[in-house]
Amino acid sequence: MKYTKLAAVALASVMMLSACGQSANSDNPIVMTVGDTQITESEFNYYMNTYKENYNMGQAKKSSLEYCQRNQLIVEVAKAMDIKLDSDTQSKLKDYQKSIKDSYDREGGYKKFLKDNKLTDDYIDTLASVSYYTDALKKQTETPTFTEDELREYFKEHYRRVKYVLISTIDSQTGDEVSDDKKEEAKKTAEEVLEKAQNGEDFDTLISNYSPNTANDSDENGYIFTDNETGIEFEEGVDSIKTDEFTIVQSDSGYYVIKRLPLDESQECFEEEYENEAETINTTMQNNAFYEQVQKWADEYGIKVTVNDEVLDKIN
Repeated sequence: MKYTKLAAVALASVMMLSACGQSANSDNPIVMTVGDTQITESEFNYYMNTYKENYNMGQAKKSSLEYCQRNQLIVEVAKAMDIKLDSDTQSKLKDYQKSIKDSYDREGGYKKFLKDNKLTDDYIDTLASVSYYTDALKKQTETPTFTEDELREYFKEHYRRVKYVLISTIDSQTGDEVSDDKKEEAKKTAEEVLEKAQNGEDFDTLISNYSPNTANDSDENGYIFTDNETGIEFEEGVDSIKTDEFTIVQSDSGYYVIKRLPLDESQECFEEEYENEAETINTTMQNNAFYEQVQKWADEYGIKVTVNDEVLDKIN
């Protein structure tokens, strides 16, 4: 998995925030406004490009918009509460900001990086500060605890289990997309697999015949995933069908013929898979509760979020 230099250094802990500081104009319009902060296209594009390395365009936009709004609200709420970082935290923050800038100077110049990405020094400073404001806000509320039943219910509601056949449209040698003719052949093959599956042919056999030597082929439990973990087309395709139903989904990788599988206590794999995810689920639920509280604070302080859909739609 690839990340840009700043993403590797900073975004792992702050989840990619865009901040005010780059003036808007016709070449750099406003994508979103959070409170008093305007987020320009260049700022939004910076971390959109990071997401595009790992997700398709639809998922990249969705995730970027979600995290941008979430993290900017944290800053706006902290400002509204007049939260000040103590001297020790400010010192750590300055060291952290310096480490980011120094890493770019070693790679060809921090100022050049800002210019190339149409960013400002304020953007980087605010980006680095998000995790510190998050910690400060978390001190304003209690960390919730969840029962075993609540964790298990989240697992059942937010995780899916599938098996799939992938008819790839990516050249295995070059990594490039195949020609339009070959894409059409792939589509016809996927439709053939779907028809066979719907007519009762064994799906594991279809996987072995049409997409062998994959993790999906060797894992008898199938592929288990949660919200925002796959491409948006794949997730929505799975959500559109019921257990033991089939569908075709087109993605950047090719055509997926998907079979949805049950995921509940009646399945032998349930306990093992739940135990693997329980800690992650607990953290996710705690984070969700915190972000819900941030939104409540934002509402109390009258902090509004507006998205310029016209500008957002043009980003690619």
